[in-house]
Amino acid sequence: MKRKLNVKKLIIFIIVVLTIFYGSYKWVKDYIYSGSIEGKLTLKGYNEDDITFLIENLNDKEINKILEKKYNKNYVNFIKEKYFIFDNLEKYISYSEKNEELSFEKVVAIINTGANEEWYENIFDSNLSDEESMLVNKFYTLNTYSPEDLIEIDLYYAFDDVFIREIALESFESLCDAAKNNDITLVASLGYRSYQEQENTYSNYRSYFGTREADNTVARPGHSEHQTGLALEIEPYGVDYEDATKTKEYKWLIKNAYKYGFIQRYPEGKEDITGYEFEPWHYRYVGTDVSVKLYREKITYDEYYAYYLKGKENEQ
Repeated sequence: MKRKLNVKKLIIFIIVVLTIFYGSYKWVKDYIYSGSIEGKLTLKGYNEDDITFLIENLNDKEINKILEKKYNKNYVNFIKEKYFIFDNLEKYISYSEKNEELSFEKVVAIINTGANEEWYENIFDSNLSDEESMLVNKFYTLNTYSPEDLIEIDLYYAFDDVFIREIALESFESLCDAAKNNDITLVASLGYRSYQEQENTYSNYRSYFGTREADNTVARPGHSEHQTGLALEIEPYGVDYEDATKTKEYKWLIKNAYKYGFIQRYPEGKEDITGYEFEPWHYRYVGTDVSVKLYREKITYDEYYAYYLKGKENEQ
């Protein structure tokens, strides 16, 4: 006698088999996925958009370092910053947590340039072989360096006894000529200043105003851009001004100096990066390749050097 097919039991059996199969399939799939970069980042807490961004913008070594760290929502925010340097990631996070009012952009600029440290600590020697790209600031020193190609600027373009390096002379003269064509007369009132002269200048300021105030306005000996022979005080001739930024000479320089390889070295609003008060007439020759880049990106030379020269060097 044939047994009747128990449809109910058959359905239950099929459901059980399918459930076991699906569960096994999902377990295998999840196991394989968890071993992938995407899976590992997902398990860390990153969402799909963040994972896509990280994979597209970091190399394998950097992603593995991210995976070694505990999830932090600000990792991706910092990595998205234009001047982000991977080796500084933990410093960005730490500094940001202590200074929550600062933007990610500002934190990156401060950490990259070392401006989070005390001025004049952790001093490095300037790379003199960089020529017009050499960096000198409160962390980089020229020691007693003196350039060998100094040349006196003609009195048509400067006051008496103003010297500049020969590699910058023609560009400065061209800048002044261009200004003249726009009914603006510019002259260099200060150029090269030796280590000893800077030492005297700094000592005088400090004796009158104290160390803190002196350090805001005057470089210590060995740390002055004037010692490079590439820095000039470019001022309007015969103009008595109270607010330099309102003069036509200043406005022309801001818009045109970069075309001749000069940058305003200590711009307004960047005091926490440069370490100096705003100096409207202090210009530095860096060559047109660099000056054009700085003009377009609106960053200081300290930021440029930290990211494009030192930062890229460390990545190699």
